[in-house]
Amino acid sequence: MRDRLTALLEEAIPPQLRLDASSLAQPAHPVGDVSFTGDVNQMTDEQAERIAREQISRSAWGRRA
Repeated sequence: MRDRLTALLEEAIPPQLRLDASSLAQPAHPVGDVSFTGDVNQMTDEQAERIAREQISRSAWGRRA
């Protein structure tokens, strides 16, 4: 289902509005400790979700009151 939805969205976006991921600038990381040092283009959705959940659990958003 996800692939079908992605295909529909890709068809709906006019070619002049489509972005090539390789042409996008990578912004500099803000000052401070980096939380991720891998290559985002080599990461699976599952790996990204696991990292995000770990980061959230260590933040104020993930802590129980």
